[in-house]
Order: sequence, then C-alpha cells, then structure tokens
Amino acid sequence: MWESQLLNRTEIDDEAWNAFVDLSPQRYLYYYTWYLDAVCPGWQAVQVAHGGETVLQWPLPIKKKGPLPYAYQPRLTQFGGPVFRAFKEQRHRQHHQIKSALQEAIKALPKLVAIDINLHPELSFFMPFQWAGYKVKPRFTYWLPLEAGYADLKNEFSSSIRNHLKKAAKAGLEITKTEDPSQFLSLALRATVYSAAEAETFQAIWKAISGHRQAFILEAHTPDGQLAAAAAFIPDVRNFIFFGNALSPSLRNSGAGSLLIAEGIHIACESCQHEYFDFEGSMLPPVEQYFRAFNPEGVMYLNISRKKLMP
Repeated sequence: MWESQLLNRTEIDDEAWNAFVDLSPQRYLYYYTWYLDAVCPGWQAVQVAHGGETVLQWPLPIKKKGPLPYAYQPRLTQFGGPVFRAFKEQRHRQHHQIKSALQEAIKALPKLVAIDINLHPELSFFMPFQWAGYKVKPRFTYWLPLEAGYADLKNEFSSSIRNHLKKAAKAGLEITKTEDPSQFLSLALRATVYSAAEAETFQAIWKAISGHRQAFILEAHTPDGQLAAAAAFIPDVRNFIFFGNALSPSLRNSGAGSLLIAEGIHIACESCQHEYFDFEGSMLPPVEQYFRAFNPEGVMYLNISRKKLMP
C-alpha cells in the first residue's frame, strides 16, 4: 500500500532524513537538512512510503507572494526535487516503484500557485510530471571525470585555458587557501557576481557547512598583494563542487580565474576521493563555452514547472 504525507519542517527528523539521503542514488549536498535550512528556512517536504518503507523524500522550498504560496529553486542550489531509496529490484520493478512514488508525491503536494524546480541529473524519468501538466525543460551542467589524474586532464585543456595558465604564471600570481570567505564575498559583490541576497545566502551556507564538508576558498594575488580572483569549492561525497568565483574587474585578463579552477581540479585529483569535478554549469553561451574548454562531460538535468496548481 502506498502512503504519502506532507511534512512541515518541525515534523522532520534530521537524523532519519539525512540517513535516507546518505543511501540514495541522488545523494548530494543540496538534500541534507542543514543545507536546506540555510537556503530555504521553513521548508516543507513530501514523503512517500510503500509497505511501511520510505521510498521518496521531496524537500519543498516554499515562499509566498502575498498570501499565495509557491515552490522554487533556492539561491545557490543547482537542483533539488525528489530523492529515492536505492532499488535492488529488476529494472521493470524499479520503474514501477519510481513511477508510482512520483505520482503519489505529486498528489500530495500542498496547494501552490506555481512550482519551478530543477531535478537531480539521475532522475530522468519525467513522464509523471508531464502527465500531471508540468512543463519539462532540459538543462546542462558539466562534470569532469577525475580518474585520469591531473597531469593527463591538464593536457586535455583547450589551448585558450593553457594560455590563461601561462599568462597567470608570467604575471607571478600566487595562490593561497583559506576557509574565510570574506575576501571572496567582498570581491563577488564588487564584481556584481552576487547580489546582496545571494551573498547572505552564501554566508548561511558557509556557516552551516562547517562540520559537514571541508569547504575552502582559493585566492589568487598579484606580487604586490592585489586580489585578482577568488573561488569557492565544496568537496561533496561523489563530486568536488566548484561553487562560485569572482574576478577583480581590473585584472580580468590576468588568467587568475582559470588558474584557480585548474588548482581546484588539481586538489580534487590529489584527494583521490571524488569521481567528478562539478562545474555547476551554466546555460549562458559564454560561460558554457568557457567551462567546456576544461574538457568536461555535458550532463543533462531537467527543470519542471507548472503555474496555477491551486484549484
């Protein structure tokens, strides 16, 4: 028998929720209670069980426009949507379980005027959403497999990236590593990479993440001490996440941005703990072209949206 329930944040047991995420094929930073609390306080969730066993958890970031509630993709959170338990059954049984769980979850959603959510790349079965009247759009991110090692990966960078690295070396840029995000945030605001609201969200994430992940900032300085660029990285379980960067407007052509990404890839390779370097890819043509120059794989994920859900 299928059972579903809509939970408020106060009804969610952190230990049980996070243990479920730990064992899910969609396990990722964005699904843990401590991350969700940072980016969307007061979030709700749909939980679906079959035969008394939890099959699906779906965190729901909810906001209101006046009295009207809607579900949205939080700032600095690339994807969300449902996460499933690990399935050991045959493919046709897995498919039936996923289809049934999604249909139950959609029925259990609260009354909303709209929903707009990105799904995890490994959740590609979108038919229940389409059957329920949702729009489904493909998006792309970029993951660089790390098994080859840094020397081989660097040889596959495009000529433009290798030229950036030569320019940075010629300029004498020096890299420092820190856990203090203040310089990164100051530069991100000055370079208009982040809005004030995004900077506030970043600070909440950085505070929440301590004790869970070994996040850090790389900074590139000129020989006279100017900050040319800064980049944030979060080593997750499977992916080493390039979480954001900012370039000094007066030193944009110094090669500093590419230098820090390359060093992030180097550190990820040296850790020997991650499968992919995750660029958190962009659909903007110049950014897509730039990320592709590091020779990652394109990874598709889906966006689902629907308006006027309330009866």
